[in-house]
Amino acid sequence: MKKCISCGQEIDDGAVFCNHCGTKQEGEAKKQFAVSSRAFCRIFRPSFFGGFQASKDTLLKFIAGFLSLSRELSENETAEINRAFDTLLNNASEEYQLSESRGKYALSEEHFVKVDSEKFRYNFVSDSLIRTVEQYYKSSGAVGTKHFGNVWLFALLCALDGNYSDEKQMFFARLKNLYPVSRDAFLNAIAPRKNGYDNAADLGNTVKRLLGYIPGMEKAKIFEQTYYYGTFTLELDGNKTETTVDEFKKLFPTDFDFYGIVEEKIKALCEAEYQILTLEDSEGKYSEIADKIAELSRSERELTNDLAGFSYMKF
Repeated sequence: MKKCISCGQEIDDGAVFCNHCGTKQEGEAKKQFAVSSRAFCRIFRPSFFGGFQASKDTLLKFIAGFLSLSRELSENETAEINRAFDTLLNNASEEYQLSESRGKYALSEEHFVKVDSEKFRYNFVSDSLIRTVEQYYKSSGAVGTKHFGNVWLFALLCALDGNYSDEKQMFFARLKNLYPVSRDAFLNAIAPRKNGYDNAADLGNTVKRLLGYIPGMEKAKIFEQTYYYGTFTLELDGNKTETTVDEFKKLFPTDFDFYGIVEEKIKALCEAEYQILTLEDSEGKYSEIADKIAELSRSERELTNDLAGFSYMKF
C-alpha cells in the first residue's frame, strides 16, 4: 500500500487515482513508444482473428478506436498495423499458418473517429467505441462468449505500446460498469447447462474451459466420458472421481472476477512488452539483447495461451 499524495490515506500501490479524494497520483513518466508491426505480431496470432466475434468492419473499428483513445495514430503507425495484418493473416509463420489466405484487413480513415478537439479526444472516441459495442450486442441481450472475446481484443491492444494508460483504464472501467460479468453469467456462457452433449469433444472442451480456473485442477485429466449424460471421470494425482459438469461447476471459485483477471493480464503483458520495446530501442551487444527479447516474447506467449472465456478458432 502507498499513501495518497493529497489526503494521505492508504491506497493500492498501482492506483492512478485516490479512491478517497479522487486526486491523480504522480508517477514516473514512462517513455512513449509507437505501435509497430513487430509488437502486433508478438501479441496477436492469426487464430485470434477467428476467435474475435465481430464482423471485419466492426473489428477494425474496435482496433482503430481503442488505439486512438489518448492520441491520434500517425500514418506510419497505421501502415505498421496494416503490415502486421498482412503478415498474420496471409504470410503467417508455419507455427500459426492458417488453412487459407484471408485477404485484406486494413485500417483506413473511415474506421477512425473524427476528433475536432484534442482536449476532449477521450470523450469522443470512448463514446463512439461504446456505441459500437452496444450496437453489436443489441441483438444478443446478454453478456456471453462474444463479449469475452472482444474484451480480450481490447486487453491485448493495451499491450502494443507497453502502456496501460489512464485513458485505457477509464475505458475498461466503463466497459465493466456497462457489461458486468458475474460468476454465474460466466459459467452459463462457457459451460451452459445441458441434458446431454453432442459428442465427447463437446463435453471435453467444456470441462477443459473450467479446469484452468479451479484452484488445484490445472493438471487434472479427463477419462471415460459419457457425453450423452454429461458424466466423466476426473483424475488428479492418481485419484479418480466420477462426476458431472454441473457438479464440477460447484468447485468454481465463488469470488471469480472476470475483469480482475483481464486487468492482471493487461498489466503483465504491458510490463513484458515495455521491456521488449526498451530493449529494441537500446544499444548493446546484439546477441544478448536478442536473447532477452526472445525470453520476454515467450513469456508474452504464455500469458496469452489461456484467456478466460476465449476460444481460439481458425477461419
